[in-house]
Amino acid sequence: MSTAIQSILTEAENSSVHARSSLETISHPTAQEKVQEVYSALTRLDESILRWRVVYPDTAAVKVDNRKHFVDIGSSYYIPTLIAFCLTLATRVFQGASRGGGGALLKGLKLFGYHIAKLNGGPNEQQKAALKAIPDTVPALEGKFSLDIETILYAACPECNCMYKATYQNSSSNPVWPTHCSDCSENRLCGEPLLKSNGKPFKPVEYYPFPQWFGRFVALPGIEQYGDRFCDEVTQYGENPPSVKCDVKDGTFFHSFPAADGQRFVADRGEEGRWFFLLHADFFNVEGNRLRGKTSSTGVISMTCLNLPLEMRSDPAYTYLPLIIPGTHEPSSTRAHHRHYLRPVMEDLLTGYDRGFSLYGSHSSPQNESRPYARDHHTAVAASTMDSKALRPFEGLADVTAHHICFICRCFHKAHLCRTDYENWVPADDEFLRKGAELWRNAADSKERARITAHFGVRDSAFWILPYWKPSRSGLTDPMHTVFLVLQQRFFRHALRLENPDAKTKGKGKGKGKGKGKGRAYEEDDDDDEASEVEDDTEPVTEEQSSHISFYHDCMSVRSSLHVGSIHRSLTQPVYDADDKPLGNLSVYLNRQNVAALVFVCIDLNILPPGQFDKAGLIKALVSWRMFKPLKPMKRPAVDSSSTLRRVQRAVREVITPSYIERPPPMLGTSRAGTLKADHWRVFDSPLAAANASDMTSVLDTAMQLTCASIAMTQDTLDPTRRDLYRECLRRHIHGLKQNFPGFILPSHHLAFHVYDFMDSFSTVRNWWAFPFENQIGRLQRIPTNHKVGELEKTMLHSFSKGSHFRQWLLRPDCPDELKTMRDILDKAYGFQSSAGSSNSSEDDHSVSVLLETGKSSRNSDGKVLSTPPPIELTRILGGSRNIRCFTQVPAFRGFFNTPSGIAQGNSYIAYKPHGDFNADWVAGRIQYIFELDGKKKFAVRRSKPSFPTSGDPFARFRQFGFEAKSVSPLFVDELEVIDDKWAVGHTARWDLNEGLTVAVNLGRVSFWFTSYCPYRSTWFTRIENSLLGVLLLQIF
Repeated sequence: MSTAIQSILTEAENSSVHARSSLETISHPTAQEKVQEVYSALTRLDESILRWRVVYPDTAAVKVDNRKHFVDIGSSYYIPTLIAFCLTLATRVFQGASRGGGGALLKGLKLFGYHIAKLNGGPNEQQKAALKAIPDTVPALEGKFSLDIETILYAACPECNCMYKATYQNSSSNPVWPTHCSDCSENRLCGEPLLKSNGKPFKPVEYYPFPQWFGRFVALPGIEQYGDRFCDEVTQYGENPPSVKCDVKDGTFFHSFPAADGQRFVADRGEEGRWFFLLHADFFNVEGNRLRGKTSSTGVISMTCLNLPLEMRSDPAYTYLPLIIPGTHEPSSTRAHHRHYLRPVMEDLLTGYDRGFSLYGSHSSPQNESRPYARDHHTAVAASTMDSKALRPFEGLADVTAHHICFICRCFHKAHLCRTDYENWVPADDEFLRKGAELWRNAADSKERARITAHFGVRDSAFWILPYWKPSRSGLTDPMHTVFLVLQQRFFRHALRLENPDAKTKGKGKGKGKGKGKGRAYEEDDDDDEASEVEDDTEPVTEEQSSHISFYHDCMSVRSSLHVGSIHRSLTQPVYDADDKPLGNLSVYLNRQNVAALVFVCIDLNILPPGQFDKAGLIKALVSWRMFKPLKPMKRPAVDSSSTLRRVQRAVREVITPSYIERPPPMLGTSRAGTLKADHWRVFDSPLAAANASDMTSVLDTAMQLTCASIAMTQDTLDPTRRDLYRECLRRHIHGLKQNFPGFILPSHHLAFHVYDFMDSFSTVRNWWAFPFENQIGRLQRIPTNHKVGELEKTMLHSFSKGSHFRQWLLRPDCPDELKTMRDILDKAYGFQSSAGSSNSSEDDHSVSVLLETGKSSRNSDGKVLSTPPPIELTRILGGSRNIRCFTQVPAFRGFFNTPSGIAQGNSYIAYKPHGDFNADWVAGRIQYIFELDGKKKFAVRRSKPSFPTSGDPFARFRQFGFEAKSVSPLFVDELEVIDDKWAVGHTARWDLNEGLTVAVNLGRVSFWFTSYCPYRSTWFTRIENSLLGVLLLQIF
């Protein structure tokens, strides 16, 4: 019976859709009255179907008609016409040119092509056809490519951010929304007006539905094959994924993830498609991050498909951007307003997980008209990667400053931030968090919600819509923000005080800088088992005390819990400064705190006054306890920050690097350097040799362990040993902080340990860190808008989507070589270089010149061929004149290898394996000649002479931690050594420390990641900077 009803309802739904489509084609005025009658009947039918669906919900896959996305416009036009299309669309979608400007460019290109053809007596018929195919207007051109998107309109409440979907009356195209907000959370009606007097929302939001994007995505050539290949490789390992991690598919998460029916999502998929996505959300200033003062904040949500190869996954062409969250301020995190903007995305993804999407076809089967909708696809959000400031409100977690310091393990309270006994940490209970979110959602008022958050550490989130969501498994600790933008940046700025150390203090301590660098005066060692720290001589509680305790227990409130934290901070501050001058009156400060909070702390410290106690007795007990603890600040090593920073600046000027490495500002560390990005923080220095050089050894080790942890973390291949090395280096770093920089501890120090966990579940960090998403934010900032809130968000969403769809067409594998050359030019001009692409230096762009000179495309060129005869020195070592071809430049793993005659001399310094023995240690050298002999590329190199520092190689003791640097001589041997190009493991960076000593850093052992310039935050990353950092740290010992 149920099956028959489902069949009837499905048939009725399809008939209603078909009937509405047919009515839209009727435009004759005399038929409009009947058309409206039919529309009314269809509306009643749809309402009846909805009532039936409440009892018999549809469980079949949702059909997505993606037929219009199978058309390849490139096969219908001549190459010159397509180049004109590319130029115009590039200026339109990447630079934001106006429609008028784009139309002028189209007409100008037609005029240019006409007169070029006339030079040879033309134009002929083919040339006329090519010119005629170029339209005169941008809308006509964009229509040929179907670049724009269809969105769903929402009206967001200006007060509570609750969103209301637009409805349409009969055949009207005018959207309709409720006039007032009807949200009744906290048992009160919001009632805020939603619409202006003209009927438009105060806060409009456009949503690009996931099914529409997914249908277009799978229609692209090769995408379905990539998705299936990912699933096949996951299935190959069953429930035993490889211990050595290289690709995201090696992560344990994908091998155990469950499907909606309880089976394995991938291994038991049958003939269906299975797709995983990585979600990112953040807020940014649409005007760029270089503006000072008050700024606005606009939000973005985006996703990438983890089934794709890494180099494709991070390309904007394959990035899904569902909506832009309107500014000018972020939604309230304490009221969980972020959930409203995430809800439409999560609801579509829930449908993709439970029911799936049945596409009309894929690129491999678009013409199969006999069996449309033959294959179902199921989707799931595998994880989210964000900084803590965004992750916690979007996932409904307590603020980063709360005592709920972690949602991945059960470590609780900020007093445990510096714990390093990770072997004893217990995973968090996700069901406990889900229960707390449900209680928070159904709470009667804000006070009850605050109590629930204080106990559970959660608020509501749209992520809980997903039945499989587990924050401890999927709420990733982003390495970019956690390690680079927090741990490294603040260590150099605050611990080593390398931020403008010579600046004069203004205002005698007033202003934003007041109190920076202060920390707790005493740090307990949390490495031991907590049970061993509990005193055994606990005094029994008297009956009189018990009654008082019960009374104050009932008096505990949210305000009391805040006062507990204030008391903790006051008790851990120094009482006297280094000159024995008092730093404040502790008794006066404690007197301002809540009595219930004082009782709580006294009980916690086992110093509750005997008998009946009052506030004065509690304060006296706490002050007495404090006076038996260290009174002065713990002494930190004296760091000569000014000299250190000057040496860093010298290194930035003098270090020789390959051309693809962007140098930090030469005056970094001062206000003249401007706003630094995350990549710049990785080239800072540590204490230099001075009168107290011996005292700096521990500080050096502390800094180097952070560097080595970063190197281990960013390896492109992770085995258990390397993962353990990362965690051990981080632990050593924190131990060094306790010894040398007491009080310098951050929540991110704890979260950084959990990067280790996600290395296992999602493989190497480059598969899930936030660099590509932050680069995307930079692209959004560069989109020209009218700066009007409510309109700029629409412009950014549609402009990004058009650019994405345009790049999808450029990246088609069947694209002609001439258009691939055009794509390379556009990639360089608009910053779309891929991680495996060419260098960003202008010397490498010679493809157009070669095409004009030879008439052949140089995209597949082996390199820049030397136009002169082979050098005599080279022919001599090869045994006379032979048939060899010489080059000045050839492609490398990253960028290019050059001869010294090239523009970028840093590209000629390499690390290589002598005799091709990859088990041997690497050797530093310089390429003198590049040539091809018997079809094989070879290098003629001069090896660096060895150096003999009197105190030994200062870099040797850190080799065990993955730090690849050597002391060599600045000079090279005279003899040339011929090696295969495969023996070169990569470039080296070099720094001449003095006349007889140079340090060479092996960059070939570094995992590379590159995205183009982004003014918002960090946009590119390599572990190169971490290696150069170690050079700076060690070069004086």
